[in-house]
Amino acid sequence: MPSIEENLNWANAQAWTDHGEEWSSGFGDSHFMWHAFIMPRIAHHLPCERALEIACGHGRCTRFLARQCARLWAADLTREVIDACRERLASFTNIDYAQTDGKSLSMIPDNSLDFVFSWDSLVHAEADVMDAYLAELARTLRPGGFGFLHHSNLGAFRDAAGAVSVQHRHWRAESMTAPRFREACVRVGLTCLSQELIPWGGAEFIDCFSYFTRAKPPTDHTTLVKEHPAFLSEAAAIRRLHEIYKRRVPIG
Repeated sequence: MPSIEENLNWANAQAWTDHGEEWSSGFGDSHFMWHAFIMPRIAHHLPCERALEIACGHGRCTRFLARQCARLWAADLTREVIDACRERLASFTNIDYAQTDGKSLSMIPDNSLDFVFSWDSLVHAEADVMDAYLAELARTLRPGGFGFLHHSNLGAFRDAAGAVSVQHRHWRAESMTAPRFREACVRVGLTCLSQELIPWGGAEFIDCFSYFTRAKPPTDHTTLVKEHPAFLSEAAAIRRLHEIYKRRVPIG
């Protein structure tokens, strides 16, 4: 069960030899991951005026998202990570950086965000952290604003004794589940529109992409929840495209 302090220590302990780009290798690289996998899921809401990325790391998604909005807040837990991202993306003049405490977004004004995004980091956030962030997003998203958060669903896999039954957990948060996310949205006035459950390195659907909005749902609203068992095959197909079409010689 990774705590905020453990996540902070993990980030500080990483060598970041390739700015985190190595974590996109399952898709070929970050360019193919963003354009072939992530962008089709969020394209309806981009470009936009003001966006937030929670847990930006060294900017492997930030550099693409920043091109899609007039102003982007990039937030992370550690000053070292924020400084590295700022240096790496120095050519961008539309990014504001902020170090967070892992739960609050005090730097973001009320009703100011059109879109919020997080990829491959909040999977390590336990339910109390997700609850706190969703409460903050209910404040900071404008009415009608949208969000896409990648988080853990590991807690959905418990045996009769209540123990997590997944062997390869990939350091996912044990207390977080897709239903827990939906319930938290209801409590703070957000509406979870859909959830895509995916396997990450195993057979179990331990990850979830939750798509939500700050809007009052109709009385008969039901979140669309879909399992995506072909996720690993989709990633492999993107990786094959990368192998064919990646840039092979310097240009310019």
